[in-house]
Order: sequence, then C-alpha cells, then structure tokens
Amino acid sequence: MLTFLKKFFSTGDEPVKVSMGSLPQWLEDAAKPHAEKLSSTVEQKKHELAGEIHSARETLSTLSSATLPNPNISVREKQFLDGNRNAYLLHANNFLSSLDYEGITHHSLPDFSVRFDEKLQQFAKSTLRPYKILQEFLANESRDVAISIRSIESRVKGLRQAVELSPLSKISRLKTLAGELNSRLSQKKNVEEEMKKLGDDIALAEKSISAEQQNLRDLRDSGEYKAYLDAKAGREIQLKKISDISSSVSQPFATLEMALRKYEHIASENLEVVGNYLQDSAKALAEDEGLAIIDALQKVRQCIIRREIELKDKKKEKTMAVLGQLTAEWLAEKRKEHLSLFHALSSIDGKISANKAKGWEEKLVEKIKISGVRKERLEESLALLKKEAEKIPLESLKKEVEEAISETLRVNLTLS
Repeated sequence: MLTFLKKFFSTGDEPVKVSMGSLPQWLEDAAKPHAEKLSSTVEQKKHELAGEIHSARETLSTLSSATLPNPNISVREKQFLDGNRNAYLLHANNFLSSLDYEGITHHSLPDFSVRFDEKLQQFAKSTLRPYKILQEFLANESRDVAISIRSIESRVKGLRQAVELSPLSKISRLKTLAGELNSRLSQKKNVEEEMKKLGDDIALAEKSISAEQQNLRDLRDSGEYKAYLDAKAGREIQLKKISDISSSVSQPFATLEMALRKYEHIASENLEVVGNYLQDSAKALAEDEGLAIIDALQKVRQCIIRREIELKDKKKEKTMAVLGQLTAEWLAEKRKEHLSLFHALSSIDGKISANKAKGWEEKLVEKIKISGVRKERLEESLALLKKEAEKIPLESLKKEVEEAISETLRVNLTLS
C-alpha cells in the first residue's frame, strides 16, 4: 500500500504505462486512498456538525427559559411575546430534528446538501416574523440562536466543499472518460476486425480471379480451343462465299424485278415460284429443286416479245440480256454451289457445336466477371470502413484522458 500511495502522490515525473483496457480498474485503485481520506474528513466534519447542532439546542433552551430584562410589560405584550417565541422554538426544533446527518457519506452528501438548503430556506421563511418580534424583546438570546443556525450552515458548506475539492469527483469524471475511451476502443477493434475479414475476402477473390484467368489462358492455348477458332474462321469464310453466291444470283433477278412483277399480273401459273424469287432470289433458287423458275423465265421472255409485257427500250434491252444469261445450266450450277456451301457451313456448325471449348470459355469469362464484381464491392465496403475507422476519435480521446489524469492525480500516465 505504501508503494501504491507513493505512486499516486508522486510529483508525476516518473512515467506510468497503463493499457486502455485496464484503465477503469486502475482508476478504481487510484480512487481508494482519496476515498479513505475523504471518508475520514466527512466523519470529522459530521462530528463538528453534531457539536453545532447540540450548541443550537442549548441556545434554544436558553431562549425558551429567558426572562425579560424589563418585566414591566402589559399582559397583552407578554402574550404576544410568548406566542412568537413558541412559534420560533417549534420551527427551530423541527428544523434541527430534520437534519439526519448521522448516515451521511461522501456519496450521499450532495443529496443531503440540497435537502438542507431547502429546509434552511423554509425555516428562514417561516420564522422571519417571529424572529423580528423576538429581536425586540430578547435580542441577545434570539441572536445566539441565529448564530448557531449559521454555524450549522457553515459546517454543511464545509462538508460540501470537502467533497467538491476532493479528487474523487474528478476521478468520477475520469471513469466516465475511461468508459467512453474503452467504448471507442471496442468500436475500433470491431471495425478493424471487419476490415481484416474484408481484406481476407478480397485476397480470396483476387486468388480466384488469378486462377480462373490462368485456366482461361490454358484453355485458349489448348488444341480444342484452336480447333474451335479454326472452325470459327472457316465459318466466316463460308458465310462470305454464301454471301457472294447470293449476290451473284440476286443481282440479275433485281434487273428482272419489273418484268416479273408485270408477269404476275397477267400470268395464271408459276405465280408462287415468281413470288418466291421476287422476295429472296438466292433462297428461292436453293429451294427450287426442279428449277421451276426456268419455265417462268421463258414465258416472261415470250410475253416481252409479244409486247404483253411492255418495257422501255433500255430496260427491255437489259432484261432480255439477263434472261439470256439465266440459262438452266447457269441456274443449276449456282444452285449446286449454293447448296454445297450451305452443306459445308452446316458441317462447320456441327463441329463448333460439338466443340466444348467455347462453352468452357464463356463459363470462365463469366466466373471472372462475377469474381471481379464481388471484389469491387468488397473494396467499396473496405473503403467505407476505413473512413469510419478514421472518424473514431480514439487518439484525441486518449490524449484527453492522459491530460486529465495528469492534472487530477499528478501522474505522468501513458495509455497503450
């Protein structure tokens, strides 16, 4: 205990290190010698207060039995004096009896002090007139009672000051600050733990992304994926050839469009075939297994010659030239090429469909995308937590507690 007291009543030069978690208990220990000292002071002042109350009762006894210096007063004046004296004595004795000071401790003193002030104010108010009357008849005796009451008030003030001047009241404030500090410390630890968890989750997401990216690279280096790329390139070539053959068919039929439409108005047969070629000549040729269009084209030619289909000279000339170009052999060859290209395209599509590399690639790309989105969200959450951690006033509050302890207890304390 001697070492402990020396530490708390030292000059404050020697540094004392205390962890924030153990600060509340450290303050409890620091408060003990001050509590013991204050309890001793309170008991001493209670004894002094008891003496003042006893003295006050004696002055009341003296006032009660006091006789007039000049007994030659009227009966009415005598009755007036006795009535006011009895009233004053009654209020004074009641006031003294209400002062339950024996159970006072430094904890209950503030409440006792407040009640005392209220009772004293009520006593003064209720005895104002009787006291003035007694001052006229028994000035010395009534004045002695008032002096005793003021002495009691002074003793109560002394008790109050003993508590107010004791470091205990400030230590109570320090305990509040210590509680707040530990609350902030706990809050920061929780935030830091959450930040660590988010950091671990981000690291796992990065690891997952890296692994999937490597899997994607390995896949794209595989023979199956290269086969898929080759098939895909071959498909583009086939589509270009199909486009070219389709253009070579659609261009001459575009020249025949006017003649074919006029033929639709006068003809009674081949109407469906002509309609198909007007809508999509390349597709119609591919589907025209019997080359029914040849008969329709011959009849169009005959209608132009017979002037059943009238065209302007230049248009007629171009139309007849194209009709001469669209022979059965030419159309059959174009149809054969077209079907061959579509067959080759279908074969390539079958290879692409059977190749699993594309599906794996899509799944890996999607997994990388999902992991990337998750990583971004985790990083956003981590950034928000960092801002929250920065707003926790742990360091400033710690410094405030250290300075308050230094000022109150004269201890050079450092919190860790």
